[in-house]
Amino acid sequence: MKLLTTSLVALFLLTSCSSTNVNYERYTLVEGLDSNQFARNYDLLVTVAPVLDEGGIVLKTSPVTLRAANNHLWTSDIKAQLGTILMDKMRTNSVRNNLNIQMYVGKFYGSSDGTTFIDLTVNIKKKDKTVFNKSYYKEGKQSADGYDALVENLKDNYIEICQEISLDLVNLD
Repeated sequence: MKLLTTSLVALFLLTSCSSTNVNYERYTLVEGLDSNQFARNYDLLVTVAPVLDEGGIVLKTSPVTLRAANNHLWTSDIKAQLGTILMDKMRTNSVRNNLNIQMYVGKFYGSSDGTTFIDLTVNIKKKDKTVFNKSYYKEGKQSADGYDALVENLKDNYIEICQEISLDLVNLD
């Protein structure tokens, strides 16, 4: 009996010492959008570079290193959030909805010096023929340190790019 009690106490102490509380911060790009914007009215396929699709906010830590955060995560799939914002801008600018839109996002991250990077390409096909192909690039500077400022800068710059994309598509034949 004494051995059983000692074993249970030891097990309890070991598991108590080894457990750590991990704090996960969740970030969103689509907070504040009307829920109607989440309806898919456009034929839009968003793909992202593999490192961007790991769920964590990505930070460029050296000229050759990108690291997805473990504790600073997107609230939902980044591809869906990016697509929702683009569709919102296209609806706002009355872009017709019979376009087959493909968007590839190669960069959507910040760096340790506070610079943010967005690089993407939009390809529009109509009847299996490419009728529009354009790359968009924007660098920004965070207003403060931290992931909150990083996400805010990425969001603001991405919204500007989406506005430019939608204006490019308004006049597309």
